[in-house]
Amino acid sequence: MVEGHSCHRVAEAHKKTLLNKKFKAISPNKRFTDGAKAINQQPLSRIEVHGKNLFYFFGTPKEDGRVDTIVHIHFGMAAEFATHDASTAPDPTETTRLRLEHADSQLVAHLSAMTVRLIDSAVYKAKVDELGEDPLRSDANPEALFERVVKSKKSIGALLMDQGYFAGVGNIYRAEILFKAGVHPEIKGSAITRAQFNPIWQHSVLLLQRGFECGSILTVDPEEAEKLNKPQLRRYIYNQKHCGRCDGRVTAWSMHARTCYACVACQPVSSLSLELQKAAVNAGDVRVFESHCAPEPLEQRRLHPGKLKLAELRTELLQLGLDTKGSKATLRQRLSAAHARTQASSKDQSVLVKPGLAHIVSMASATAAAREKQLAGEGRHVEHVADEDTTQQGKMAVRTSLYQTPVMAREVTPPSRVRRAARKPCTTSPSSKRQLYTDTSKDSSDTGCPPLRRSKRQASTGAA
Repeated sequence: MVEGHSCHRVAEAHKKTLLNKKFKAISPNKRFTDGAKAINQQPLSRIEVHGKNLFYFFGTPKEDGRVDTIVHIHFGMAAEFATHDASTAPDPTETTRLRLEHADSQLVAHLSAMTVRLIDSAVYKAKVDELGEDPLRSDANPEALFERVVKSKKSIGALLMDQGYFAGVGNIYRAEILFKAGVHPEIKGSAITRAQFNPIWQHSVLLLQRGFECGSILTVDPEEAEKLNKPQLRRYIYNQKHCGRCDGRVTAWSMHARTCYACVACQPVSSLSLELQKAAVNAGDVRVFESHCAPEPLEQRRLHPGKLKLAELRTELLQLGLDTKGSKATLRQRLSAAHARTQASSKDQSVLVKPGLAHIVSMASATAAAREKQLAGEGRHVEHVADEDTTQQGKMAVRTSLYQTPVMAREVTPPSRVRRAARKPCTTSPSSKRQLYTDTSKDSSDTGCPPLRRSKRQASTGAA
């Protein structure tokens, strides 16, 4: 399945090459004939992505900003939305649903996808309302997502694949996100704690952001790969018999008709019986008390309301501007709640990272991303890549700036003609004023792909 990062890559590339243009639109395989007629010579005014769904808005917006001619695209397992120079564009195939031709720029685009349908603004809104939180959208709401997850009886592995919860996450990301978070896929959503959810969301954001920027699903931190003496390691457990981190056994089973993976050692909940899992989740916290046998100084006891005397409780509440009336048990409960709110706020700020793409200024070009896969011995089918640009400019670009002109280099041999070379890890740093990952390579000419590492500044601020 084409995953969310690839859909966002297609959209961002098309915002530079197709947006605000009028096209001659036809349906070569006759499966989108009416839709092609509706968008023919209408300006492409807007492009939106929600998870694995793309929406191309054609026509001039009305006074209220509404556009009612929208092409909804879902790539499915294997599809693409490719751009070509008109002089060298290939012939449409039997799967080409839509062909766009722009005479002035001599640009041609071919779309092949599982779903290509014409919808209006009401259907668009209804579809978006069905989808969950997209880690690559700046309006993603992890707080709302957490509240929904903990109310669900589905396993967290199933929820990550449910587009109504985590929009854009697919099977490869599901395996790697849960591995990095140390959470077993079979744990029920209702049993997920905030301490478990935060790293799940964090890795969802960081890994999809890197996939968007790099053009490949690379989840292994370069420092860890070097420490493990596995510089070519791209993913930890997906489609692996042994864990890339501990070399332990990786188990695999079917979850809703998709293969699910877990490391027995790094995600150990599966070693417990269901009864013990439930007991562990429902076990209560230790109830602290004021000890006369092992007295502690006030500075230590202030962190535990159960250890404070009545006068001390009132003093602590007064300093926080809270009510000091009530029994000792009531005051302890009130102070404990205040501590919990403070700790939750502090933890959220230090753990949760900012979703979206606003801070990313460039991404590896489609050609550079495909070449990186070839050098690593992987084909496009491994991740079901949807972006392709065979134009002369596209073949020359190493990185595509999201705001300016593409970063050009010597002409790169098209992926179809690249010979299978010795495997080479992805090493290039992003050309960004505010880098998402720090540079660990001297050679940045080959892949345009950043290593997965946050800078010291971002690590200290929690920014993405």
